[in-house]
Amino acid sequence: MLSRIRGKKRVWMVLFASVCWTLWLVRNDWVFKDILVSSPLQVVYRSLSFVLRWKMFLKEEEQRVLDDWLEAILEKLRQVKPNVLPADI
Repeated sequence: MLSRIRGKKRVWMVLFASVCWTLWLVRNDWVFKDILVSSPLQVVYRSLSFVLRWKMFLKEEEQRVLDDWLEAILEKLRQVKPNVLPADI
């Protein structure tokens, strides 16, 4: 699976941008609203929500690659915290 993603620069950009944007928003919440995340998993889930929103900007094949990657990530998250992740994501 990793070899299919390796050449997909736009997929990596969406993933990277979602993490950066999430970290920026979490930082702003902490600095300006005094809200600190209670778990690092909140940052992960928030990043994934941005990825899902921004997926529509990718080409069809890139979306399939991203879907495969997200499924692998969600499976790992289910192993870490099976009772936290909604089953329908």
